Amino acid sequence: MYYYRLYGMLLESELCFPEADELTPPVTPDATLTLGMPPEWVVTEYRQGNFSSITEQVMWFRLYDELLVYVEQGSKAIVWKLDPTLDEVRMRTYLLSGAITFLLLQRGYLLIHGSALCCKDKAYLISGPSGSGKSTTALHLMKQPGILFASDDICAVRTENGQSILYPGPPWQRVCADVMRRNPDSEYTYIQEADEKYGRKLTDSYCREPLPVAGMFTIYRDNCEELSCEELSGSEKLQVLTHNLFRGELLNLLGITPARMTQFLSAVTSFPIYKIARPQNRDTTKEIPEIISKYINDVRFLVFPS
Repeated sequence: MYYYRLYGMLLESELCFPEADELTPPVTPDATLTLGMPPEWVVTEYRQGNFSSITEQVMWFRLYDELLVYVEQGSKAIVWKLDPTLDEVRMRTYLLSGAITFLLLQRGYLLIHGSALCCKDKAYLISGPSGSGKSTTALHLMKQPGILFASDDICAVRTENGQSILYPGPPWQRVCADVMRRNPDSEYTYIQEADEKYGRKLTDSYCREPLPVAGMFTIYRDNCEELSCEELSGSEKLQVLTHNLFRGELLNLLGITPARMTQFLSAVTSFPIYKIARPQNRDTTKEIPEIISKYINDVRFLVFPS
């Protein structure tokens, strides 16, 4: 067995994840991940032509024709390899954004789609639609002294004592092909995904400890002439948060319960959210990191909201 700390969760895994830092036993796990057949009733439903079942405490789903993942009570994940020829890198990528995230959802985490960085013992989230420039912005910011990697693709947040706390993910950074070509690095590994992603394991300059979230920046392409950044408030702030959730499509299946709405409201009242509008027809690759850097280094901005 292998042991990892992923997003604050101690995982015992039958599968090795070289993307993460392995822990040395003894470890008392919060959850387990094993390879094998799910419960018989799941196999029966699958063979009858059903491909998923999503409830608050028991979830199972087929990933393409390659994997079936069963997750229960936030404490157990079983992975059934439907395609014996499935590439190991591809499988681990699926699980890090599939089985692991479903465990986190069942354990009450708020999952935001984006990158997370840390600076001066605070965490900052960078979100936005696909192709908005999240990964590029994070790469540029990480070149600045004192700004460290905290998470990629998934920002796992919990509200504790009125503060939203980010729990770092594995030190594994993914970028799309055009970003990799602009930042050539022999350490990048090709991930066989439909959208042609590359990944690299960071050996230093990354955050290991949970930190309070001090701000979230959401990047959008717009029909504007100039780059702009504005702080959001009220319902727009809540809307931006919910539109940038990881696995947000599950809300349509699970519904927004009173507990989940309380979770959203606790988050939006604990840190500021900024909307960055970038022009469609102008390269703002270097300008966006400069704007975010100014906010991060503004002493007034670093004061945690009451």
